[in-house]
Amino acid sequence: MEGLPVYQDDEGKENCENLNSEDLEVVYKSLNYFVTLMEIDYYNTTDPVQKIIDVGTVPKVITLLHNSPDNLTHLACRFFIQMLCIHPEHINIIADYGVLIPLIRLVEKSSDNSMLVGIALWIIGSIAEDPKYREELYENGPLQTFLSLLQKSNASFTIGSVSLIVKNLCQGDVSVEKGFKLLEILSLVMKSNNSLSLSNGASALKEISKLKEMIFYLIEWSLVKLSLDVLKNEVYSRFYADLLLIIENTSKENPQHVFSIGTSSVILRFLFGPINPEPAPDGEDEVDPTNTTEAKRLIVLNILSNLIPSANTDQIQEFIDLHYFETLINLLNNDTDSKKVINLLFLLLKNEDVTFDQMEFLVSHFEFLQVFIIQLEAPNLSSQDKITIIKSINHILSIGDQIQLQKKAENNSFVANFTSIDGFSRLKTIYETDNTIETHYPLSNILNFEK
Repeated sequence: MEGLPVYQDDEGKENCENLNSEDLEVVYKSLNYFVTLMEIDYYNTTDPVQKIIDVGTVPKVITLLHNSPDNLTHLACRFFIQMLCIHPEHINIIADYGVLIPLIRLVEKSSDNSMLVGIALWIIGSIAEDPKYREELYENGPLQTFLSLLQKSNASFTIGSVSLIVKNLCQGDVSVEKGFKLLEILSLVMKSNNSLSLSNGASALKEISKLKEMIFYLIEWSLVKLSLDVLKNEVYSRFYADLLLIIENTSKENPQHVFSIGTSSVILRFLFGPINPEPAPDGEDEVDPTNTTEAKRLIVLNILSNLIPSANTDQIQEFIDLHYFETLINLLNNDTDSKKVINLLFLLLKNEDVTFDQMEFLVSHFEFLQVFIIQLEAPNLSSQDKITIIKSINHILSIGDQIQLQKKAENNSFVANFTSIDGFSRLKTIYETDNTIETHYPLSNILNFEK
């Protein structure tokens, strides 16, 4: 087997830029022979790849990435991909021969050729899996290249390849400076992801799902690695707004997907924190953390409204362990959030996967009955909101009967608690002041529990 022909420029460097068409055809046919050989022998016991490596073909193919016609460059990339399909471990061989920088430069100059760029990015992403090449990726400026590329392209395979590269770059030790650059890339990935069409069938849906999984991985990494300081950075406030919208859309389409990739602790960071942030120290500009603004809290509450009805027992426990409900109860003091929170608690109580033990803990620890009565007595509450709260109270008292029966207790502890806060008489007063409630939800439904 003969090696690939070698051509040199005036400085002695291998180059195909000045070759005539006949020479280029020879090079193309030679390289195509190698690619075809690997494709034919892919499933056979013979190993054509090692023979090709042994004759010094790899460094010669790398030279074809410089200033070659697109068809030859494309074939060179196919050569490397075919090598890696047969022997993924050969990524070290092509990386050690210096393929990374030519690939990066190829992406820079060929941004309009989406197919060629996609193949080159796939190879770069494979190289990025190896820790020893990550620093080289940083040093040679591909992050800015990826930013520019994403600004030009919405192609799903381009976005997916860049997402994979960034995901691999997140492994190991990453400085805050590099981390912010990765977040900037991710922001563009998310915006591009939003523009992907859902009308392209199952393959498009699978691609979008894969991208979202990478996105959530990177978000978790950024919040843990870079700390909550990123939430206070004005530059990234829009980035995290995009993030929340993507999580919200995903929670509508497939709430269990949001659970499965561990996003609960991520969205919690946007819900936690003081409603009114502490004033900044003297001499510093006051910064409103982006995770405590009303708009972002509203999106988080929408996300939870999508998640809680489908949450299983373990996921409900996760919400309890992460102190979601303490935060939600605190938000009842905020007029903007209170209606959303009441609806959330109603959805929680109606979830059949909530165990009796969990229900006892939630009702007792967070004084749900007291909370609901106080909300009912609040001014300017609509009749519909009152009915939702009253249904929640009725459901709690009904669950109390079931718990009493299961545990063979002397009484319904929830009814006893409601009686101790004068709940029944307070409810009667509420019905007297708003006679429209009786039409939609008779008071007798709850008075049946009064002893």
